[in-house]
Amino acid sequence: MVRRMLRLIGDGHGNLTPVRQAARAGLVVVHLGDLGFERDWRKVARLQNLHVVAGNHDDVPFARSTPVFAGDYGSLGKRIVGADGIFFVRGAATIDVEGRRAGKDWWPGDEELTEDAMTAALAAYAALRPNTVLSHEAPTSVVRLIHGEEARPSRTSDLLEAMLAAHSPARWFFGHHHVRWQADHLGTRFRCLGIDETLDVAISPGDRPERERWLYESPGAMDAVVRGLEQSVRGETRSLGAFAPYVEDGAAEGVEYGTGNVFEDLGLPDPEARLEKAQRLFAVRSYLDSADFCAEEAAELLGVTERELLLLRGGRFSAIGTQVLERAFSRVPESFRP
Repeated sequence: MVRRMLRLIGDGHGNLTPVRQAARAGLVVVHLGDLGFERDWRKVARLQNLHVVAGNHDDVPFARSTPVFAGDYGSLGKRIVGADGIFFVRGAATIDVEGRRAGKDWWPGDEELTEDAMTAALAAYAALRPNTVLSHEAPTSVVRLIHGEEARPSRTSDLLEAMLAAHSPARWFFGHHHVRWQADHLGTRFRCLGIDETLDVAISPGDRPERERWLYESPGAMDAVVRGLEQSVRGETRSLGAFAPYVEDGAAEGVEYGTGNVFEDLGLPDPEARLEKAQRLFAVRSYLDSADFCAEEAAELLGVTERELLLLRGGRFSAIGTQVLERAFSRVPESFRP
């Protein structure tokens, strides 16, 4: 079987040579953002098989009018045959704003997604559970791996961190940071493309496992899943309780009972510390579920940002750090604590 390939291209900032060369070769091209300003987008607007995941230095208001603009987020399968398992997200935050002119070489209202679009993007990502992600920015924890103490997280990097917390894809390609870098992190192979760097990658098969196919073929099923995920992101959830009351102690022969600490049962290091963290996170989430807090109100009550709140609700406390969890837990009423 012939493996179909994508030509990925890193930040160009007006250098269109790699894009034109790939187009002349008949390749399917995905540019990872910072293609250029309006004049640059006009020059490539008619190229076939070009898809641009816009960055913070792209003229997004104009780019939207061109067929090469991939969109805000979603599955590339809508644009490229066989790319159903590839999810893309545009945008990043500009840090060198001094001397820039809004509407000329800086688009502060368009460089990142709106809050509503971020919420919808997170729900769509969780529903798709892609095997590959293409973005301009990287998740916050990856930004910190690259830049250390000089890292400057953004709303977009926090959104991508929330996506990583919801599901770890096999591969994640991005640009923005102008370095050639790669690492395995939280179950995902991350690869940053440098300026004008090109990389050919295989398009993973779009076929889904047999056990999941019914979900995508049943009318309304995926809509219900996405609706439920959106409700979860907004905190509109409730507990249905445990199965314990329905199980007779010792009723099943050959059953090996656990210690009461799942981390110990799994043989993980520091099981007591892991259990304590899990209990504290559960207390935070139980407190959030106890009332109809809006995101802004809940974040203020817990002393966290709204993006950190999404991560707490997603259950991946390792992605946000112990300090955030401890700060949130300290504000939980005693009645919710273990």
